[in-house]
Amino acid sequence: MSNTYLDAIFRTLDTDGNGWLTFDEVKGFALRHLTQLMGQNPTELEIMGYCDKIDKNGDGAISKAELKQFMVEFMEVMGDPVTRIRSATKTMMKVIDKDGNGLIDKNEFREFMEKNNCKLADDEIDSVFSNVDRDGDTDTLNVEEFVQIISIGQAAIGKTFDCGQ
Repeated sequence: MSNTYLDAIFRTLDTDGNGWLTFDEVKGFALRHLTQLMGQNPTELEIMGYCDKIDKNGDGAISKAELKQFMVEFMEVMGDPVTRIRSATKTMMKVIDKDGNGLIDKNEFREFMEKNNCKLADDEIDSVFSNVDRDGDTDTLNVEEFVQIISIGQAAIGKTFDCGQ
């Protein structure tokens, strides 16, 4: 797992920017999402147990090094989820990218979200695009930006949306 990818995950989850992940930051998304990918629906107590296992030094917070070690161990058990997600995302992107230019514009994204029972306001779509922007073009998503949305979900977009799930 690249340090750039880990840094992006950590930066997104570290909502207060203090360089440490607290239980509240982690429970909101990270472990719940990862375990749901494995077909589980963990309780807060179970997530706290996972956090305790990741927090190797027992200080009550997860450092970037501790998160990286967890991700390495997770990948050893589950295989490389980034490769699997990237492949699935590229296929999905071909369906969403109606004009075939290799980018998803805001209208294409809006249509995709609405088909998935998630109607977003223009400012919410703007927020999604700007939060994952890596190439300076906040009007479109390239494949890497779209992979980020898919792989780390709501944490990538910096906001939880009620999408009728």
